[in-house]
Amino acid sequence: MSLSQLDMSSSLVLRKEQLCKRINEQLGCKATGALLLFGGLDFGHKAFVQESSFYYVTGLSDPGLVWLHEIESKSTIYMPEYRYDKSAWSPMKVSLNTAPDQVYVDHIKPLGAALRTNELTLLFDKEEVASLLIAIERLLRDRKTLFVLNPHGGSEYIEQRIFLNRLIQFMPDIADALVDISPLIADLRRTKESLEIDSIFHAVQLGIAAQRLAADSIADNEPESLVQASAEWVMTAAGAQPSFTSIVAGGKNATVLHYANNNGFLKNGQMVVVDIGARLEGYCSDLTRSYPVSGKFNKRQKELYSIVLEVQRHIEEVAKPGFWLSNKEYPEKSLHHIAQTVFARYGLDAYFIHNIGHFLGLDVHDVGDVSQPLRPGDVITIEPGLYIPDEEIGIRIEDDYWMAGRGLVCLSDDLEKDIEAIEDLMRKKNG
Repeated sequence: MSLSQLDMSSSLVLRKEQLCKRINEQLGCKATGALLLFGGLDFGHKAFVQESSFYYVTGLSDPGLVWLHEIESKSTIYMPEYRYDKSAWSPMKVSLNTAPDQVYVDHIKPLGAALRTNELTLLFDKEEVASLLIAIERLLRDRKTLFVLNPHGGSEYIEQRIFLNRLIQFMPDIADALVDISPLIADLRRTKESLEIDSIFHAVQLGIAAQRLAADSIADNEPESLVQASAEWVMTAAGAQPSFTSIVAGGKNATVLHYANNNGFLKNGQMVVVDIGARLEGYCSDLTRSYPVSGKFNKRQKELYSIVLEVQRHIEEVAKPGFWLSNKEYPEKSLHHIAQTVFARYGLDAYFIHNIGHFLGLDVHDVGDVSQPLRPGDVITIEPGLYIPDEEIGIRIEDDYWMAGRGLVCLSDDLEKDIEAIEDLMRKKNG
């Protein structure tokens, strides 16, 4: 194995050990059951991205895999029996002939009979998962628990829950053996290891390059889509993907938070919000800058932009472990409420209409319990903004941060955001 493979292998072993330990400590269960996780499914109409918690625990990026880890025993990957050679359709890292230790498990087995089509779907037949059902039946006979991602309510882990419900249709006794471990995995994923910080930093650096080329494309009468294409070209050229649907919003479009049509035309006198992120090595960045289309801020734009930047810098200074992203019970330690207080000094708090930030990692809005205070190892965004439809202006500044022992470290500090630096960046494109 290469050094990076050894590092990954060590991380995966440690994650599994930590997860099993927490199952014992927090759920009060003797760890004699099995962890059962399902990889994401490939629907073919867009680039496949592995289900994040499955990737976090297994390190595997192929679609349609099922991981069954019998605690204090063996790990098995069950993979679909494809009707045709899957490698002829899409790149695959795992096959039934792969040495198990190369993918950090003890066994690789077929999931069941050959698929009806060449992709596993959420409406799979019983025969297509027959081998997995045999293994589960054995566990149930021994009164073992199945630790799964099965939160009640909300929109998390939809595919995991549908997959489980399909198995329950074939074997109803499964329902009584399930214990949800999604909060435990979320808590583990919150605290980023050094390898994860490195991966996020690489994604941030790519996001910085994408922002700079986006800025280079901003001009009067140019389409928003050109700016989007410029940013995403940088990501594609680096072998990455956008971590979410890019937002390029000029003028009044910028007052719509999730505007993603990107089909308007930019005009001098407008501000344009560019909210983009890259997914690289599985990890995400999320960066927003707001640019004057003309290349120079007018008086009102400068006034509002300066306030947004003041709020972000104040949050950067005060944030430390023990504060919350948002907590109305402790507003003096709630970054969101502190931001609102600063906006209120200028009579603008009504125009700050979203949260101050979110966790960042394998998902751009990463898992984590926001009711818990921030702690070392968290990676978050800080993204104050103002949205004033009557003035047809929206401004947002967003950076990515790692929470160290004493406070925030900005991972995207190299990206221009001072007024003079933004104007200089805009001038350089014409230089």
